Amino acid sequence: MREFAAEIGQCFDLLVVAATEREALLPEKLVVDDLGDCLVTLAAIDSGSWGS
Repeated sequence: MREFAAEIGQCFDLLVVAATEREALLPEKLVVDDLGDCLVTLAAIDSGSWGS
């Protein structure tokens, strides 16, 4: 996770999700924060507050 975060220069309201199939990631579900079909979710509000 640290390696991933280190490669992101700057972000605001970042959402990274993982699923077994791309078809499981329906935009209409993601936009209302229905993440039940996701295997993993990572949310970041402001990268400026991340420590090194």
